[in-house]
Amino acid sequence: MIITPNGEKIIIDEDELLDAREKEIITQEDVDSAYKTLKEIENKYANNIDGLIELTNYILDKFKMKKIEEKNLNEIIKLIPYTYEDYEFVYNVKKNAYKKYVEE
Repeated sequence: MIITPNGEKIIIDEDELLDAREKEIITQEDVDSAYKTLKEIENKYANNIDGLIELTNYILDKFKMKKIEEKNLNEIIKLIPYTYEDYEFVYNVKKNAYKKYVEE
């Protein structure tokens, strides 16, 4: 789930979850667990943007502290400014997030 600064909730990858269930890659119990976790995230953070920012920063700090293959994540993960070259990727993420709702 993506929760935007204005509180909008966008569920992503739900189609992949259901596709994995249909192909019996995962069980119905896995699907139920995913929806339960989604509801917990929504209940805890949808109306608590400050808490969500705090959690995000906590996770980012944890990433920064760990090493992957002896490389510091600060060298692997970088925050960069949005540029025109990023447009297609960002557009596709948003399109996929809203696809279900537009179709409905």
